[in-house]
This record gives sequence, structure tokens and C-alpha cells, in this order.
Amino acid sequence: MKVIQARIRGLGPTIESKWFDLSPHLNLFHYHDDLGRAAFLRTLATINPPSSCRSAKTFADFPLFIDQQGHTRRIRPEKRTVALAIFNATPDLVKELAAIDQHLYETDRIEVGRRLDCSRWINFVEIASSTRWSEISSDIKHLIDLTEKNTPNRTGPFATLVNSLKASDRIKDGLDYRLAGWLTSLPDTISAGSPQLIETMLDAVRRAEHFHRARSIVERRLPLFIVLKTLPNSTHSTLMTLQAATLLAIAFGRVTCQTEPVLLFNSPERFLPAALHPELADFILRIALFCQCLYGYAAIDIFPEDREIKRYTISELALGQGKSHLSTPADTLQSALR
Repeated sequence: MKVIQARIRGLGPTIESKWFDLSPHLNLFHYHDDLGRAAFLRTLATINPPSSCRSAKTFADFPLFIDQQGHTRRIRPEKRTVALAIFNATPDLVKELAAIDQHLYETDRIEVGRRLDCSRWINFVEIASSTRWSEISSDIKHLIDLTEKNTPNRTGPFATLVNSLKASDRIKDGLDYRLAGWLTSLPDTISAGSPQLIETMLDAVRRAEHFHRARSIVERRLPLFIVLKTLPNSTHSTLMTLQAATLLAIAFGRVTCQTEPVLLFNSPERFLPAALHPELADFILRIALFCQCLYGYAAIDIFPEDREIKRYTISELALGQGKSHLSTPADTLQSALR
């Protein structure tokens, strides 16, 4: 699985970005501010970090209150998604998901978001993860009519529940279990006479449960997002240490999630002499042939001009008319409120 699009909805010093496309190989982000660049990469990495966001306190510097035009607004951490990524679904993953529910044969893209309270959500893009009552109401009512004819007075409480439902109600949050329980307890005369219809209804009311299981599979298959840190040393051993850490991260990602990790680099060229920049660039380019890389840099673009490399400046990514989120405090607050 590769990230095809991403977005950051930061607060305080962390940028709020537009949606941006990502190459499956190398992506460059020109971000001169060290703190802002680190926050950008660290927030994006919360999509699937190697360790808990809570224990790492990734969002500790995110404000819970923001001011706009003299009014204070409270940020609800459980409602605020701060990092979003859209992944492509690989054929082997689709096959595994479709074994759970036939609707998941249509899986093409999977959207993942991390909230400020560190909880995470997963959506299958353009696929409903639960059934609407309007999709099954006529068939359920038909089964109720058949049951009343065969066993009068048996459907009273259930019929009351059914009559209270609206066409737009979703079959989930306990309602799915009640409907499934009723369908599996129908008299033998009804079950024997309408087996295909009952099986179809059971599949429909269990869709939310099926998608819950599918999300668990996706969670296990998401690539790890690993930020590779570089210690200031300015020697060849620094480059060798980064190379070793990168290879170890790739091996760990493959074992843990059955896929290569997404690697995030925070301007390691700053800590190396210019003579080592070509060697660093060559190493990153070779890794990016099979492993998705996001490389933030402060000032010097050490990579060759190549159409295969995605390049962004932070001003291009920031919400607003091309202005950096660092321009004024007011710009930062307005972006956070969008």
C-alpha cells in the first residue's frame, strides 16, 4: 500500500495544508523552518507510527483553544482530525477484504485519519460501510407479514421497532444485532420457504460488522510511518548511521506490516558536509525505487531534476492564497478554523 494523497490539519505552529499528491517513490518538501518542518513530518507520521501517539505525546504542543476576532473557540480533540492519508488498495488486500464482504471487491482507495485525541478512523472510499434501512425495509416487512400469517402475535415488539425506523437510518450500533437475531430465529416454515432472501438480509444487516473486521485487516497491513532522525556530527559516520537506520526501518516494516514502510527524513543533509551530499542523494534515490520516501529539507535541494520526484514548497501546501502559515499569527488561526 502506498500513500497517494495526504493532508495535515495542524494547529499552532503546525501547518494546515491542502490535499497534496504523493509519488510512490521520492517526495521533497522545501520547508526552511526547522520546528515547522519537524512538526509537519511528525504529524504526518501519526497515520501509523511504530509507537503509540499517546505515549509519544505527539500532539502535546497543539493548542486546545484558538482565538478568532475576539472569540475563543475550544477544539474538541475527539472531533479534530489532524492527519489524513489516502492509500491505494493492492490486489492481494482487496482479495482478502472481499472474502469478508462482497461489497469490498470495489475497494480502490482507503482513507485513514488520526484525530487530536490519538484515535484513528478508516474509511473505504465511495463504499458504504453499513446498510441503510431503505435498502432492506420492504424485504424485512415482507418477512414480518409471512411470520404473522404463520405464527400470529410473535412479531409485535419487532414490528414496533421496524415501524420506528426512518429510511435514512443506518443498520449499525446494535440495530444490526437485533435484526440479525430476529432473522436467525424465524420459524422453520419461513426459513425453509425463503432461504435465499433471509441469507441476503443477513448479509445486508451484518455489513457494519463485516466492515469492522475489514478495518482490522487494513490496520495490520498499513505501512509504518517512520521518521528517521540524524544526529549533528558532520562526518561520514553520520551518513553510515543514517543508512543503517534506514535499512533496519525497512526490515522492521516488512516484518511488522508485510510491506515497506513510509520513510520520512528531516533534512539530514544539514548535518553532512557538502562533499557527502551526492552520496546521500544516491542512497535515498535507490531506497525510493521500492520504498515511499518523504524528504523535508531546509535550504539545499541535493537531488537531480527529475519528473519522477514530487517537489513542494511549504507555501504551495499551506491553505490560503499561496501564503505560508508562518506569515502571521492571524493566518495560522484562520487556517486552523477552516
